[in-house]
Amino acid sequence: MKPAKPLKIVMVPLDDRPCTAYFPRRIAGILRQDLCMPPAGTLGRFLTPGDPAAARAWLSREGPGADYVIASLEMLCYGGLIASRECRTSVDEAGEALNVLRQVKHASPVTQVFASSVIMRTSITARDDRTAVLWRDMNRRSVLQYKHDHGLLSRAEARELEELTVRIPGDVLDGYLRARARNHEINLSAVRAVAFGSIDFLLLCQEDSHPWGPHRDEQERLLQLIENFGVGERVAICCGTDEAGMLLLARALNTGYSSRPQIVPVYYPDDAKSNVPLYEDRPVSKNVTIHMKAIGAEALGPEGLVGTPHAVCLVHCPDRDPVDAWSAGASHATSRAPAEGSDGPRITPRGSCGSVPGPRPGSGWGSGDGVGAGTIARGDGNVRVAGCTQEGRVGSSLSPGPVRTLGTVRTEDDLLQALSAWRATDTPVGVVDARLANGADPEFVALLSRGAGLLNLAAYAGWNTAANSLGTVLAHLSAYLIAVSLPDSQVDWAVHYGFLVERFLDDFVYQTRVRPELARMVLWRPELGSIHCLSAEGLRAVNDALTRLVSDEAATFFAEHVRHRRFRIAGHGGPGTCGAGARGVLGDLGFRVDLVGLEARLPWDRLFEVEVRASVAVSAIRPDVGPEMSAAGEMTRDGGME
Repeated sequence: MKPAKPLKIVMVPLDDRPCTAYFPRRIAGILRQDLCMPPAGTLGRFLTPGDPAAARAWLSREGPGADYVIASLEMLCYGGLIASRECRTSVDEAGEALNVLRQVKHASPVTQVFASSVIMRTSITARDDRTAVLWRDMNRRSVLQYKHDHGLLSRAEARELEELTVRIPGDVLDGYLRARARNHEINLSAVRAVAFGSIDFLLLCQEDSHPWGPHRDEQERLLQLIENFGVGERVAICCGTDEAGMLLLARALNTGYSSRPQIVPVYYPDDAKSNVPLYEDRPVSKNVTIHMKAIGAEALGPEGLVGTPHAVCLVHCPDRDPVDAWSAGASHATSRAPAEGSDGPRITPRGSCGSVPGPRPGSGWGSGDGVGAGTIARGDGNVRVAGCTQEGRVGSSLSPGPVRTLGTVRTEDDLLQALSAWRATDTPVGVVDARLANGADPEFVALLSRGAGLLNLAAYAGWNTAANSLGTVLAHLSAYLIAVSLPDSQVDWAVHYGFLVERFLDDFVYQTRVRPELARMVLWRPELGSIHCLSAEGLRAVNDALTRLVSDEAATFFAEHVRHRRFRIAGHGGPGTCGAGARGVLGDLGFRVDLVGLEARLPWDRLFEVEVRASVAVSAIRPDVGPEMSAAGEMTRDGGME
């Protein structure tokens, strides 16, 4: 049911990046809900930490009386994600964040506190070319040290570990290990805070990792503490970090609107669901289950179910040897001088992904948050992963016929048939484009456009790690499912379609087409700085080029995938109890979406991420319009939906 009044949701984000601050605002805005966040100056920017004391003081004022508090412990303890990898804050100082949450809960017992805390990555932050090399070495050392500690090291690896330990400066290694130990103590304290009632739900986020590494032991200790306290239903350990705020927002929205969405995960291709994505430590299907738990959804399986799901979450799985589009873009950028008409990075078709050219050694390309170097070497993937036992419940509300078909999508033809079936049954579909790390798969986007129509999707994401994209889709999908159960007066559909357009302009247009051009420009003009940290001149020059390139590519994208096509809202009422869902002006005749405003800029002084803000107009199709293209690209005879 709809809340009696707008929810008051107070959020302290991980930092000020679009994915942590802007994305949640957009998702909440679909339901005309506001998010209350600290002043921008409190959150810091790039390599300048936020002010944790100011963030805690702000939360102590705004938290009591809120319906939900969503808090990043990294911001409250250290001043943000990058600052959390440094040793400037003691355990006692960091612990003040938990004291503030306890005070908020004491002052306002009805306020639900949802917190996230990061299990540290397997390396340091890369700030320049030198530290990019150290990032690579530290990653490798973390893997080898874990294998050494567990008696798994070969002789060759033992020699490599000795060489790395000598090569890595002692102060760098010591600082990394001390920060790691401190952060682990905070994570343990956060679990205790759940047991003592200061935190209602805790999301422990495994930052960039590998199946081997020190995080494995830390996860085991955390799981043991979770079991000892009996708080397994109120704590989840998942891969990913940047999506944590969106996941907890989705949990707040689902709780506040009495929504428990039943979602069927479908993997394409189905036999790739056990593959481990880059920068993660477990199969993609395991992380899907845990993310579902985090948002308060029910992950449904295909066997023995009756009825229909509220939505499908289609996961475009990584290959067995996964590829980083950011690294591939780097290789392409360094291969030749700037040229007009470049077609962006060369991503090979599925089946030959291992041949995609990777980064130059120490180039600094790659990493889930854009400040690392290269890719993390893969070892044996058949390892037990701490946290994989925390799976959601399996429900029962699907008909056996269509679901069995949807659960075994192996080929392009299977996918096209499934997309057609979902359209025919009016099933909302959220798409996680996770085949490539750090960017969309262009061939897959074209397939979605042909088979479904891109703006017929309920949600889409293909940025950063598989977990980051997954969390974005599940949060957006949660808001969408609530929206279709509400009257249009309580929903801002222009925000929904604006955010959906932004995902394609960011994850597809910028990351696979525009970013390689900007990288080439920077690499061939040293005065602009580096891909890790632009100079002041570089930031100005890149933003100027960015505006032009994104505008041009956006026009092409709309011409190919949006203009002269009609779309419709899937789903005749969501998982809540708000009623049948009066979609009013956007009813069964469909509607068109037009781009009326576009802004693009670099939020940080680097190329890795972009902030795209799209304003769209959503207009109903009149019943007397003539023939035109349907959303999936077919010519309609009567101007209606196929």
